[in-house]
Amino acid sequence: MTMTTSTKSVTLLAPRMRVEERLLIAAFAERNSEAQLRDATTMAFPLVNDNPSGPTLVLDREVATADRSTLAALLAANGATVVNRAATARLLSDRLALLRHLIIAGVPTPTTIVAFGEQSAVEALAQVRYPALI
Repeated sequence: MTMTTSTKSVTLLAPRMRVEERLLIAAFAERNSEAQLRDATTMAFPLVNDNPSGPTLVLDREVATADRSTLAALLAANGATVVNRAATARLLSDRLALLRHLIIAGVPTPTTIVAFGEQSAVEALAQVRYPALI
């Protein structure tokens, strides 16, 4: 009895081919899956799609932003399995919410002060000291 294996297709969302994407493509190939790089800025979706023809498995390698979570939600609505899913991308795009989750989970985090104005930001920098991320 001969068993045939079908090649699975994976879409890697990334703005360009980096070392990590090359390694991922090679790893997928070893597992009989074809991974293709695609820049998310080339994608467009109707909100109501009666004939989804987009990717079925997507690995989002781009920086988490509100746009990324929207794209993940649209891909999922069109039948794709998305890693990271929309809720994860949404959390990662909100740095303060992510930091709060890490603190609640007991993960060590750097000293963080949230400021809402120029003067309060300068005062916060004085407390945190340099180097600081603003």
